[in-house]
Amino acid sequence: MNQKNYITALVLITLLVGIIFYVVNRTKSYEWDVNLREDSYQPYDLGFFRDVLSKTFKDDFELIKKSAQFDLAADSGYGTMVYVEDGIKLSEDHIEKLLGFIERGNTAFFSSDIIPENLIEEITGVDFEVTYSEIIAPKQESKTNSFSFANSQIDVSNSDKDDEESHNLYLVDSVAQVKFLDQDTINYTFKFIQKDSLEEFTWHGLDNVIFNDYNTEEDFTPISVLNDSLIYYFSMNYGEGALYVHLNPILFSNIYFKETSGFNYANRILEDFNEGHVYYNQHYSPLTSGNSGNSTSPLTFILKHKSLKWTFYTILIFSLLYVLFSFKRRLPIIPYFNSPKNTSVNYVKALSSFYLSAKDHTVLAEEMMANFRHYLRNKYRLNTTLKKEELIPLIAKNSGITEVDVFAIFDKEFKINFGDDSKSKGLTGLYKALESFYLNCK
Repeated sequence: MNQKNYITALVLITLLVGIIFYVVNRTKSYEWDVNLREDSYQPYDLGFFRDVLSKTFKDDFELIKKSAQFDLAADSGYGTMVYVEDGIKLSEDHIEKLLGFIERGNTAFFSSDIIPENLIEEITGVDFEVTYSEIIAPKQESKTNSFSFANSQIDVSNSDKDDEESHNLYLVDSVAQVKFLDQDTINYTFKFIQKDSLEEFTWHGLDNVIFNDYNTEEDFTPISVLNDSLIYYFSMNYGEGALYVHLNPILFSNIYFKETSGFNYANRILEDFNEGHVYYNQHYSPLTSGNSGNSTSPLTFILKHKSLKWTFYTILIFSLLYVLFSFKRRLPIIPYFNSPKNTSVNYVKALSSFYLSAKDHTVLAEEMMANFRHYLRNKYRLNTTLKKEELIPLIAKNSGITEVDVFAIFDKEFKINFGDDSKSKGLTGLYKALESFYLNCK
C-alpha cells in the first residue's frame, strides 16, 4: 500500500471511530409525543409503569400479546385485566370474554381517553346516545362505537343551544391536581412538560352534573377527582367483580415516575387491583387492536435491543474494514536477504585474545566465578553474598555435589588471587572444577 492509500485509510478509520464515539456518548434525545407505549422509556410512554407492575406482582404478572393468552386468562384466570392506552377498541367477542372474566369475581382496569361504549352498556344498561355525545361528535368522527370524553369544550352559548346546559368534559391546563375521595388531605400533582417547559394539556373527566345524570341507578362509584371539579376515575360492579375506568392514561407516563407523587399515585391505583394475577393486556382484536398502527420494521426491532444493536454496528464496522483492506489479501513479494552466519567462534577468539593480552589470570578467574555465582542465583535461588562457610553447605545440598568439591572451587579461586603457585595452572584447575560442577550438578 503506497503512502496515499495509507493516508486515505487512516482518515476513514478516524472518521469511523469518531462516529462511533459520538453515537455512544451523544446526549440522549427524547420523544415528547404522547404515545403511551408499554415497552418504551420515553417521557410519555409506559415502560416504568409496566416495570412497577412486573416487580410488584412478580410471578403473578403476565404480559398478554396473543389471543390464546387472553382466552386462557379470560376463561380460567383470576385477578385483574389491565388496559392502558390512548385509544382502546374491543371486538364483541373480546367484550363477551372480558365480561365473563369480571362476572366470576375478577377486576378489569381501563385507562384510556376512549372507552368502548358497548362494554359499559353491557354492564350498566345505560344508553350513551344522548345530546352531549352528539355535541362532541365532530371531534370523534374516526372513533365510532366508542364513548369518548373529547379534547374540546362543549360550547352551547350560540343561539341554537341557548336552552341547553353547558358542561365541561375536559380541563385545559399545564398542571393537574388529583385527589382520591378516600384521601381528602392528599393531592397528587402532575405537570405536563415539553422539553423542560410547561405546556397546556387536555385533562379528561366528567363534571358532577353529567356524572349524576348517568348515575341515576347508582351504577357508577366515583373514586377520584381532577382539580376538585371533574370525576375521571370511577368503578362499576358487574356480577361478583368490577370494572374500573380511568380517563387519563397519561398519568402513568414515565416522566411522572421520577417524582414521588407519580410513584405514590401508581401505588394507590394498585390498591384497587384484585388479588391474584395481573394481566397487562396488549391484545384486543386481530382487526381492531389499538396496536395495529404501531407495527415496527425489522431494523427498528434490532435497534431497540442493546445487544442486537451493537451486533449490527459491529458487523457494519468489520464490513467497512474488509472493503478498505481487501486489496491487501495477496501476499507481498518477500525480499532476498543473506542467510545469517554463526559468529560465536569469532567472538570467543576475540574475547580470549583480550584476556591473553591482559596477562592477568585473576581477571578471567573473577569472570568465571561471577558466572558461577550467577548460575547459583538463577538455578537454586541462593544468596551468593553469604560467607563461604554458610554458602558451601547450601550449594552442596541443592546441587548434589559434595562439600569437598564445592570447597575446592572456592579454594582454587583464593589461590589464584592470593597464592604463590603458577596462576595459569590454577586457572586451568578452576576451569576443570567448574566444568565438573556444571556437568554433575542436579
